[in-house]
Order: sequence, then structure tokens, then C-alpha cells
Amino acid sequence: MQMVFKYGKHIDLIYHILAHFHVDNASDLYLPAYVESMKQIRNGDLTIPVQMEKYYNENFNRLSIINFLPFYATDWDNLKQLLLNHHGFTEMDKNIFIVPFLQLLHNESAMYFDFWENKHQKIFDQKIHTENLLRHRFDEFQCLFDYSNKNAVAYLSLSLTRNGRGFSSINGDFGAFAPFPQNTKDIKNVFFTLLHEYSHQITDPLLNTNIYMGDGSHAISENIVILFDYYLISAICEVNIESYFSWLAHMAGNINKKIGVDEFLHIFYVPNTVHNKIKNLIDKIIC
Repeated sequence: MQMVFKYGKHIDLIYHILAHFHVDNASDLYLPAYVESMKQIRNGDLTIPVQMEKYYNENFNRLSIINFLPFYATDWDNLKQLLLNHHGFTEMDKNIFIVPFLQLLHNESAMYFDFWENKHQKIFDQKIHTENLLRHRFDEFQCLFDYSNKNAVAYLSLSLTRNGRGFSSINGDFGAFAPFPQNTKDIKNVFFTLLHEYSHQITDPLLNTNIYMGDGSHAISENIVILFDYYLISAICEVNIESYFSWLAHMAGNINKKIGVDEFLHIFYVPNTVHNKIKNLIDKIIC
């Protein structure tokens, strides 16, 4: 298994804008601290039109692809074309959301790209250190990638405020997107985020259905992957379970919350039939 790290200012630009959106589901990235920090750099507010934000929420199943199209674009110009020409958007989508969204991106691009380039120059040595530490952690999980005969692509972001994104890379390998760690202590959180997103690509097929935010299937898929990673970590390096539980608490906004195994299994409940599928899958991967 090879692990390749990538960075993209056109990708981060999308997530910079999304950090200013209020979204009514688990994909929400709005973060006041980030908004305030960028306000100081911009020397002013970034205002998201109410109608545009409302339309995004009401048509999320179609429009949420904007979270993933950037990973298939080679650069900023290519991304604009992908957004304008994506076959899944209706004409109304384009008029009410996509065109105004592109205008927001255009208006922010000069400021943001300067910020991004300067920041990446400052963290050059930190990037190398971070990548080496993450590669070392993922060496223990070689079996996960061997099972699927895939490599790992990891995009690290300056503007992803929380959670991550998982996707199949252009060449079919596992792709994942996570925030760039602020310090060495954050490495373990980035590791668990990447592992979570890679694992989704193995566990989501267990549902055998399309996964959406609004119908509950996304919540079930989250419980499945969280349980899967629990059993995977337990089998490979059980000493990391406490850190894994801490990461889950952190992601839920309960930084100081400590839970035991029984409470964990109660919180992330799945039916026994699915639970058995998870354990059988772990057995195939570990053997």
C-alpha cells in the first residue's frame, strides 16, 4: 500500500466558503472561530445570501456533490467547468445556487489563494513531519488496503473545519480529506478521521442502498463505520481504543467525555444482523 498526500488551493477554496454556510445536517462546516479569523484577513465580512443557503439545504441531495467535485478537478479553471456542467444539476440549481456560488468563489479567490500560498510556505517542514507520522500510523493498517487492493490518497486542508470527506480517487484508490493538524497532538485525530473516511468505502456497501442525509441512511452508515473501526483498531492495536473513543467524543463536541465499551456499543447501535456482517468483514480483513 502506498500513501500519497496531496494539497489543493482550489479544493480548500470550496471548503473555505462552506465554512461560512449554515447547513441543517451532519455535513455542516460552519465555524464562528474560522469565520472570524478569515474576516480579519479579508478585512471584512463574507455574506452568504439567505436564498442561496436555503436552496442548498432544501436540495442538498443533489447539490452536496459540490463537496466532492473539487477532488476530480485539476485546478481552479477546471473546477469551474465541472460545477457549471455537472449533469446532476437542474437549470434551477444552476441559476439559484451554482452561478451565485461560483461568484462567491471568484470574489474570494484572490484573497484566499494568497493566504493559502503563504500558509503553505510557512508549514513546509511541518507538512513533511506530518506526512511521515501519518504514514507510520497507517503502516499498521496495511491489511485494510490489501483487502481492497487499493492505495491511499490523503488530502489535507487548511480550511476544512471539522469532520472529513471520503471518495474514490481518480484512479480508483481510496481517497480521504481531513483538516491539516494544528500541532503534533492533533496527528492522532487526523489519523482517525482519515481511517474513518477510508473505512466508509469498505463498509457503506453493507447497507446495499444509496446513502442520504434526510432518510436516516447516513446516520446508520456512520454507526456501521464507527463500529467497524472499533473492531479493526481492537484487533490491530488495542492500546489505541482509548484515543479512538476520545476522538469520537471530540467530534461530537464532548472533549472531556469518557466512555467505556458497553456505553460505546449502546450509543453506536446497529441491528445484530449488521453487527455480524461487520465482524465477519473484520475477520476477512485481518486474516
